[in-house]
Amino acid sequence: MRIPRMTNKLRLLGLLCGLIMCTSAVAQKGAFNPYTQLGIGSPVYNPVAAMSAMGGGFNALNGNNFINYQNPASYSTYEYMQFQFGFDVQSITATRNGATRKADLASFNQLAIGLPILKNRIGMAFGYTPYTNVGYNFTSNERIVANADTVDVGYTYEGNGGTDRFFIGFGGSPIKNWSIGFNTYFYLGNIDRTKTSYFPDDFQSTNIQSLSNIRIADFGFDFGTQYSINFKDRTDSLVPKINRKDKYRLTFGATYVLGKTMSAKNTSVARYFTGTLVDQFYYQDTIAERQKVKIQFPSGFGAGVSFGQPDYWQLQADFNMTMWSQFRYANQTAEPLYGNSYNITLGGEVKPLESSSKKSIFNKLTYRIGGRYGMSYLRPGGVPFQEVGGSLGIGIPILSNDAFRKKLASSLNVSFEYGMSIPGNNTYTQEQMFRFVFSFNLRNKWFDTFKFQ
Repeated sequence: MRIPRMTNKLRLLGLLCGLIMCTSAVAQKGAFNPYTQLGIGSPVYNPVAAMSAMGGGFNALNGNNFINYQNPASYSTYEYMQFQFGFDVQSITATRNGATRKADLASFNQLAIGLPILKNRIGMAFGYTPYTNVGYNFTSNERIVANADTVDVGYTYEGNGGTDRFFIGFGGSPIKNWSIGFNTYFYLGNIDRTKTSYFPDDFQSTNIQSLSNIRIADFGFDFGTQYSINFKDRTDSLVPKINRKDKYRLTFGATYVLGKTMSAKNTSVARYFTGTLVDQFYYQDTIAERQKVKIQFPSGFGAGVSFGQPDYWQLQADFNMTMWSQFRYANQTAEPLYGNSYNITLGGEVKPLESSSKKSIFNKLTYRIGGRYGMSYLRPGGVPFQEVGGSLGIGIPILSNDAFRKKLASSLNVSFEYGMSIPGNNTYTQEQMFRFVFSFNLRNKWFDTFKFQ
């Protein structure tokens, strides 16, 4: 009696999980952006690697090669159980007024499990993804002149944390070729911010430090739909038929994110101290305030189309918009530096013909390419940032030993992206980003894990 398959899969799973935990432990996590001091931080651009390589579109994509949690209607297409997790590594260069700053960031970006409830009709998924990141640390100085006196004042600003979300969603196909679905999210946020004002030249001066902590805990929802049209290739072609179904599929997809007022708790602390930030300093007094607040999260919507032959090639185009002008932070008025953002993506993927030689590893890969263009939610000076990017990627199958389980082949998807965030005014920070996204998709059948021999 042998149990080979389960043993091999557990070894693979353990190796990959260990790799991710080690990467997360040694890497810096968070954002690298002074604008994350606004609101709840910068939104996390967080697609699956396969979709990231095709520009980041998601509205009209589905199948058993990845878990598309951004459109829950795709859950209805599941045939097998899927376990997906991933992480990304970024190198960011920020430039402003001739000064340059660099940072290397890495973070665990998703964990999801997809389950078929009724094969190709009803499915579900649940998991975790980050929603926003806060990460900044900078200083500034001011010289105040009053009559014959001159006083130097220093300021430091520091923030960290972000908002995560845990989700569970369902997708079903009530009518052939038409699917609908929804996700329920539970948002958890913990954001710390510190501002210190001090007199660097006077050790005995009285300085002030303001600290704030906001904790978010509430539910949110999004919805999706997809409709596919299948038709055969009726053209006469001189090219020999390949060993695939000669069907084409045209899929339309749309999503809607429900804007919602979230409950949060805000703790503010003001403390006075003597000394400087360089030398040891001593607190003299502390004032604390705790209150319940409301944060208005923005709504969003998107639509897309994909076309191609299943398991051979496909093209996709997407448009998505988020209404950040609706955002309200801690019962305050609208953020003046926020505006509605949008994103347009184009991309595609292709696999080699099955008639090609199977001896080369290059004939077993999936090749992807894409691009994106859009306007950021940031609008300093009333002018939005432009965001552009190009991406490449591959899908690497991890096959089982026998022909039957090739349908259940797990995969490693890798995406590389170069992107730029370009302000409308040269006085603001411009960013260049090199990003690698990795995601693993492990598949298996329900109740068919062990085989006894």
